[in-house]
Amino acid sequence: MRLFEAVKANVTASQAAAYCGFTPNRSKMICCPFHNDKHPSMKVDKRYYCFGCGEYGDAIDFVAKYYDLSLKDAAMKLADDFGIDYDRKIPASIEIKRAQIKQNQDRLQKEQIRDLCKELSELHSFLREKKQQPVTNGNFTILKSYIDDFEYVDYLYEHYILEASDQTRKQDYKHVLEEVIRIERKYGKEYNGRSIQNVGIVGEKQAI
Repeated sequence: MRLFEAVKANVTASQAAAYCGFTPNRSKMICCPFHNDKHPSMKVDKRYYCFGCGEYGDAIDFVAKYYDLSLKDAAMKLADDFGIDYDRKIPASIEIKRAQIKQNQDRLQKEQIRDLCKELSELHSFLREKKQQPVTNGNFTILKSYIDDFEYVDYLYEHYILEASDQTRKQDYKHVLEEVIRIERKYGKEYNGRSIQNVGIVGEKQAI
């Protein structure tokens, strides 16, 4: 039996009211906790109804409103405290939906990693070409920058593209992406590679 069905079959509104500290009189009436009630105006039996403010519902509704809980949390609270057993298996429709979300996230992640590897490769080629320029009095500083950045990008290239496992690529994606963007911005228009500043961070645009 599912959660809501099990609770509704085993707990009445009268029991829920007693659970919340109310003692029904012989007429099964209590002072309504949902409005300023000075004289008992709420009837509690299998369900409840207030003749004063019009509130009505079952045991789950009563506990949810009294403790300011969601209906699911109220039902789980009653099930746990009353020792009610229920089917805790996730419905097949939810499992299918979660599998679809996971599949979409994996696909997005693979695409973003693939784009990053391509961009890193292009940046690597750009810096390799630039660092091979002949040294002149006017280009020493920029040439040194090309060489330094190439060595760093070459390290990222070997680590991320050639050596890293799929899991390591996922873990290092954000860091490598930020470093590639930083170096691209450094050279601005001089770098003719495809900008990936809008690629995004894996997982940030999806929810589990």
